[in-house]
Amino acid sequence: MLNTLSTEHMFNSELIGKTYKILFLFCFWQDFFLNHEFFLTCNNREQFSLFSL
Repeated sequence: MLNTLSTEHMFNSELIGKTYKILFLFCFWQDFFLNHEFFLTCNNREQFSLFSL
């Protein structure tokens, strides 16, 4: 019983993690292509200088 619960919980966590990653990447690239000012709001702009080229 416990084993089944933990496996199901792990699957749900993995699914949530993948969904979150996809949503984050989608929003990130949407900002990158549609609103380049996204990079000006970053504290470490040097970190994103490669994307600005």
